[in-house]
Amino acid sequence: MKPRRNPVTLAEYAQRWLKLCASLKPGTQEGYEQKLRKHILPTLGQRKLRELTRGNVRSLLAEKLQAGLSRDTVRLIHATLRAMLAAAVEDEILKANPASGVGRSLRLGASKGERSESIKAMTREQLEAFLEQALHVVPGFQILFWLMSRTGLRLSEALALKWQDVDVINGRLRVERALGRDLAVTTPKSGHGRSVDLSVSASDELMALGKLRCSMGYKTGPHDWLFPSSDGRPLSHEAAQAAFRKARAVAGLQGFTPHSLRHTYASILLAEGVSPAYVQEQLGHSSIELTVGTYGRWLRKKAPGALDVLEARP
Repeated sequence: MKPRRNPVTLAEYAQRWLKLCASLKPGTQEGYEQKLRKHILPTLGQRKLRELTRGNVRSLLAEKLQAGLSRDTVRLIHATLRAMLAAAVEDEILKANPASGVGRSLRLGASKGERSESIKAMTREQLEAFLEQALHVVPGFQILFWLMSRTGLRLSEALALKWQDVDVINGRLRVERALGRDLAVTTPKSGHGRSVDLSVSASDELMALGKLRCSMGYKTGPHDWLFPSSDGRPLSHEAAQAAFRKARAVAGLQGFTPHSLRHTYASILLAEGVSPAYVQEQLGHSSIELTVGTYGRWLRKKAPGALDVLEARP
């Protein structure tokens, strides 16, 4: 008789699974590795994978909450464990995923109201004050921040723009890629590209930027970066974030990040009565529920005169 193989432990399977995650974005892979090493494996690493129960998973997450970790952090720990165990199901090591559904019982997911309240968006006045100070304090970054506030692009998407993505004639911008913190080019967060409408002023500003670059002797060919650094590579996250903090401080603002420009864009459009479906497409959200759940408090709740259309006659 062949000797029976020892059942694989969670720690042993985690090593195998992380190797399979090598094709993921570096940030995602690093997040998985950190959650496993710091939070999951110390408690469950030596447990046999087939012996893992929903109770084990629930106890781990509850302990993390009791230890003072934020609900968002515990939610990411749960997501990591759930993803790994889903792979174990696909490998036919497990019949079912013991991490599925556990998050609901612990209320790890933020409600729509909580998600909306956590969003930090600038008012029109704050945005204009910030952009004005950026022009004086960090002039090389002002157009980047201005464009983000007019398109809703994420910082990673804006830094990865090339001139070939800009169509000022038709007022469109193509988001085809994102820039990682290590300057590696990846796909956007949604996993695919999208087109974003440009206002007339945004098209004019980008056209003026191209002419300015040419007059200064910089290349503006179709494959060149829209926001290059001095060495020809795209601007880094660190440089953009440092410039943002500097302009924010001079403008007397606190708590905002570059991502707040995306929130500001969405909140202003929705407050002005723009269709949530249109805002969803511009932002590249996977569903309108995500857009409404995130920015619900800016939706226009009243529509004076709207009911009069019921009485309208041909």
